[in-house]
Amino acid sequence: MKRYLSDTSFKISTGFLLATFALLSILAFVLQGELRQKLESDSSKQVEASGNAIVAELVRQTSLVHSLAESLATVVNSIPFSDQTYHQLLPQLIDINNSNSLVAGGGIWPEPKQLDPNKDRNSYFWGKNKNGSLDFFDDYNLATGKGYRNEEWYVPAKFLADNSCYWSRSYVDPFSKEPMVTCTIPIHKDNEYIGASTIDMKLEGLHQFFQKQSENLGGYVFLVDQNNKFISFPQSDGILIGDNSALINITEFSSKEPQFEHLAKRLLEISQEIFITRSEYQQQHQSMARYLSDNSYQVSPEQANVMASSIINPIKETLGNSYLLDYFQLEDDFLLQEDVNVSIFHVPDSYWKLVVVTPISTDFIAVSKIIKQTSKQIIFPTIITMFIFFAFIHSYFIHPLIRISQHLREYANEPENEQLLEGFGSGDFGKLAYLYNNKTTLVQQSLLEISKSNSQLQIYASYDDLTGTYNRRAFENFIEKLLVSETRNENAIFYLDLDQFKVVNDTAGHIAGDELLKAVSKCIADSLRDDDILARIGGDEFAMIVKAPTIDTALSIAERIKQAISSYRFNWQGNIFTVSSSIGILHLSTLEGDKQKMLSCVDSACYAAKEAGRNRNHLYLPEDHSISERFGEMESLVTLRKAIDENRLFLEYQLIKHITGTAPCGFEALVRMKDSEGNTIYPNKFMPAAERYNATWDVDRWVIEQAIAEFKTIKKTFDTGFCSINLTADALNHEQLLTTIENALSNNDIAGSYFCFEITETNAIANIDLACEIINSIRQLGSRVSLDDFGTGMSSYSYLKELPVDYLKIDGAFVKNIESDIIDHAFVKSITDIAFAMNIQTVAEWVENESIVFTLKDIGVVYAQGFGISKPMSYSNLIKNKSSINNIINKRF
Repeated sequence: MKRYLSDTSFKISTGFLLATFALLSILAFVLQGELRQKLESDSSKQVEASGNAIVAELVRQTSLVHSLAESLATVVNSIPFSDQTYHQLLPQLIDINNSNSLVAGGGIWPEPKQLDPNKDRNSYFWGKNKNGSLDFFDDYNLATGKGYRNEEWYVPAKFLADNSCYWSRSYVDPFSKEPMVTCTIPIHKDNEYIGASTIDMKLEGLHQFFQKQSENLGGYVFLVDQNNKFISFPQSDGILIGDNSALINITEFSSKEPQFEHLAKRLLEISQEIFITRSEYQQQHQSMARYLSDNSYQVSPEQANVMASSIINPIKETLGNSYLLDYFQLEDDFLLQEDVNVSIFHVPDSYWKLVVVTPISTDFIAVSKIIKQTSKQIIFPTIITMFIFFAFIHSYFIHPLIRISQHLREYANEPENEQLLEGFGSGDFGKLAYLYNNKTTLVQQSLLEISKSNSQLQIYASYDDLTGTYNRRAFENFIEKLLVSETRNENAIFYLDLDQFKVVNDTAGHIAGDELLKAVSKCIADSLRDDDILARIGGDEFAMIVKAPTIDTALSIAERIKQAISSYRFNWQGNIFTVSSSIGILHLSTLEGDKQKMLSCVDSACYAAKEAGRNRNHLYLPEDHSISERFGEMESLVTLRKAIDENRLFLEYQLIKHITGTAPCGFEALVRMKDSEGNTIYPNKFMPAAERYNATWDVDRWVIEQAIAEFKTIKKTFDTGFCSINLTADALNHEQLLTTIENALSNNDIAGSYFCFEITETNAIANIDLACEIINSIRQLGSRVSLDDFGTGMSSYSYLKELPVDYLKIDGAFVKNIESDIIDHAFVKSITDIAFAMNIQTVAEWVENESIVFTLKDIGVVYAQGFGISKPMSYSNLIKNKSSINNIINKRF
């Protein structure tokens, strides 16, 4: 009995009967005023319910846009940066099914050098074209453009909490001419702000949605953003200005339509009530508003205050289950030309305000109609009609509704297993079932796509894009698990480095290099067993974990891999290349320690294999001399860093003499180090280790700053034209190189034209595009550039035309025997002739006597440097020996 009483059918039936008798009773006694008051109340509730439903739909749409923006931010934190990967993955996330009417575009907007250390602007943005397809836009990355870091939608991102969205003010897209807004999500990595992700939301779909709701309500609906700028309005032409490229705010609109002024005033008051800056937020609010205004050309101080308030989020109060902010009546609405009810709703998170305007006359018409009906004596016919109507309602409404309710309850917590509604015919419930089934299908498809995307993200996070093997992160995870396993000591770790990979890359190009890496990874995989692990951990470096109960087993497997690679012949466009490998081997039974120690030791073993002649394997043992020597190099690095910290570096200067005329001479700054006992240590003792481990930048920076500071005095003491400063490979690749030079010149108030920066030929051709970029940047400072050790490369002449240098410094190996070796003589002369033709001056190193000077002069070499001219001297000794140095400078050959 209790179950029957709680049954929905019983409740609806009983309620319908009771409502029928109640209605008949009320009709007999109702008065015009009471009925009118009730209908007015019901009307306001209906409007409130409709407004809440509209807001809920808005929240659903904005939540979808918010989720898409979060997905883009997740890509940056989940997947190692790859230009190719981003171009493949990001458009798929932006162009999710059924978002074409809602999403206009989106992208990732990193801070300078965050994704690519060589790029200040590196955004990835796609927008939809007229056909609804995504196009990639690179306009924001152009060096000639304004960029994106001063845009109104980007500047607030650094203040946002994780996964929170800043909704921009409404605007008209300059490309598609469609009205839209932007959701901006911050991207943080290791608690550091590194950029933002955005999704552009179309407003055209909202406008159509509001038109439909307006028809249902008999009035009209419009939407304004947090700055009271129109997002949607029935008369869309009235809220556009200029060439329809911008949207106006309510104040500007009220100046055009005076009847709108009262409604505009109330909206402004509500905005002030929503954004209340409490005393504890005052300082933060002012600071944030000032920053937003100063850093975006699109943000006024007034708008900055609104933006800061929305970010700090000081909402006046919670609104419960309703979004209604205010309800009032207006006389003579400018659009409907009659008295109206106005309901203002708050849209959560975005701080938008929805306004619903309905005519009051609708209520009076309904009241008059009911009063006429109640004046007639039709109680008995009404009862019969109600029973017939109830039977019809029960069959065609209550029963289908109960079925739908039961269906929804059954699958409420299992959307992925939800079944479709069937057996509802072609009526309204049939249409409802059809729409519901479509939605259910789309939801299930979306869940499936999300699941596939998550699986793909896991693959991207663990596998190397090129070879399909594991990547470094996955490999290190395997190591961590292996070190705590019971079978730890029955395994070995291999580090493999290809020996001739650079030859293939430089000769046949990067595409050939990539194909070679794929082929080598297959050679290795074919030499391993199914339960062994292979990973690519660097450019041409691979690492393996192999099952090896004994050291002999590990050595046998490594030898098999080495032989497989050395016997492989790589055919590229008819050219045959051979490659070999150097493999470091560490059997875990020989060493205790953590992951970093294991990786460091096996890396050292690989390095030892390369040092021993390449195409060989090297087993790590704790007593290994060659590996101990490498660790000694690491100690040398520590000594160098300590010398820098204790200011034990100093410079010596060697004269660069002009031997063919009277042009000013120069000095080359040469770095030296004092040991703890004051003895001089030359760079050949401490720089090779630093260069090998890419740790020379601190030395480069010190030399640049010290040489520029000391040369300010040297140029006043001697009649010299320039100071030559050496740059290492680390310096060429360091983002602070040009800034360091500029600051040193500025701090010492000296022109860049007094300095020449030397780059070795080897470092220049290692990355010729970067070298050209650095050379041109240095020359823009007024300085000159010298190509040092010229002639040591195999393709010196072929690269020379591409490098815009001022000097060629001929390697001393060709100079020291020039008087007795006709090949050296011919080689130096050929360099000099080519340099002359290219308007490049030449400098000869290792000039040990005056006889060599005369030979060089006859050939046409412009400058000479070496002990035959002058020995290097410290800064203080150079100043003390002013007279003798000036005599050398003024000497004529």
